[in-house]
Amino acid sequence: IFIKALRSPSPQMRLHALAAIPLPGLIQHREIAWQLLGDPEIQIVFLTLTHFYYATDKEGYCRAVLKVLRAHAKADPGRQRDIASIRSTLALQQSDGPLPRRCLALLIAAAVHGPFYGFTLHSVRVLHIVALPWTAPLLANIFRADGWEETRREALGALVTILGKPASEFVLEGLADKSPDVRGFAAHLCHSDRLDEEIRPKAGPILFKLLDDPVDHVRTQARFVLVQF
Repeated sequence: IFIKALRSPSPQMRLHALAAIPLPGLIQHREIAWQLLGDPEIQIVFLTLTHFYYATDKEGYCRAVLKVLRAHAKADPGRQRDIASIRSTLALQQSDGPLPRRCLALLIAAAVHGPFYGFTLHSVRVLHIVALPWTAPLLANIFRADGWEETRREALGALVTILGKPASEFVLEGLADKSPDVRGFAAHLCHSDRLDEEIRPKAGPILFKLLDDPVDHVRTQARFVLVQF
């Protein structure tokens, strides 16, 4: 019933139907999922990308994000100029890696300039997946900016993946972040194999303070990590 409703001419009907489909139900209907990536209702597009993120492999998710970004860039001359400028810079400084430079320029433009939080989040997720060392400064700026907390949390995870031990400074910042989601995630990262045990003397006192955090899941993460220490 919900799959059939995804073909409704009503955006609200399509959105309600998509929200009611559990993972990985949508991805089992791959043709419909790819069509929804071009839906004129942006909320449907972002919810479809979330299905791709949780229910497909990394390659499939990256392809889905790039498909959406290309389509929206074509309709935005300002975005096209941003992408061209970034691509020119990459041509001088970087060789093609896991993705061609044109795709990386598209991702960076969306991560920095939006215009929707969803574009930023999904672009940062793909940058996390490809994990290119030279993107660390960009991800650090996104983490430290006053943006959507889910995107900042993803940028923090990407920094740990890319930098390893040197990312400890960002994790320590995350423990004192104003966002409970970022604080809880940073506490979780303190137990990551990618970080050095040297983070423990610095993180320990902050984690003890987080045992009194007003948010339950932050207290839970802090308690769990302190037990592991």
